[in-house]
Amino acid sequence: MKSIQIIDGADNCAYDVFSISDKSFEKIFPDGQDIEFIKDLIHRLGENRDSGYC
Repeated sequence: MKSIQIIDGADNCAYDVFSISDKSFEKIFPDGQDIEFIKDLIHRLGENRDSGYC
């Protein structure tokens, strides 16, 4: 299991931490990158929420 921090863009920004599987972590952060923007993730993986990625 890995932990990821989600930062929303609201004026009263929240910093939530979630646990995800190693497999999902690798799909979100390929090649050792350490940051991902949602628009880039959707572009790379698609918008299908039932795809089994996370």
